[in-house]
Amino acid sequence: MASVTVFLFAACVALVGADLSLYDFSPVLLESHHSSSFSRVARSPGGPHDRCCQGSGDKIISDQQKSDMEECAKQYGVEKPAAGGPPKGGLEEMKKKMACAGQCLGQKQGLLDSDNYVDVDKFSASVAAVVTDSDIKALAEETAKKCAQEANEKAKASGEVDYNGTKCNLALGRAMMCVHIEVELNCPDDKKVKSDECDKAREHMKKMKEHKDS
Repeated sequence: MASVTVFLFAACVALVGADLSLYDFSPVLLESHHSSSFSRVARSPGGPHDRCCQGSGDKIISDQQKSDMEECAKQYGVEKPAAGGPPKGGLEEMKKKMACAGQCLGQKQGLLDSDNYVDVDKFSASVAAVVTDSDIKALAEETAKKCAQEANEKAKASGEVDYNGTKCNLALGRAMMCVHIEVELNCPDDKKVKSDECDKAREHMKKMKEHKDS
């Protein structure tokens, strides 16, 4: 199995300049699209954790992984939103594109089951494989299992989206966002990067979690 991180879709989004918060589609989370601090952290090569939680992920993205991300983003027309403006085609259109791009990436990286929902064991293993800190590894692996199960349940409840005849679900995107939020917010104090940028990013993630749990 390819070494895959929960940060890959963050990097996929970074390549096209979109924002991870689009996966939850709420006004609270769209606020983070306009937050320069959150966006800079989310667009870092390894995702938020490499910048704000030391030891929680590998910054290296292989050429194959980058190629897969670029191919999926291009295939489904994920484009950079205009500065300070809404996504091209509107939020619902972006939701469909991101769902299909995420599903495409999951298929290429072997993280989905036969029905295109997250394979819990493969997803959690891919997370654990790249976490360098032993304390965070246990947290990340357990969090990944919980997030994958929850994401599958929500994706099945909300149903698939249809983008130009292709049926896609949001399970992988939700699972990745969930792990991003939970690992970041539960990062041990001695591993947290102390900076205004990271503090602001964590505040946005708290809002995401509050909305997700409400």
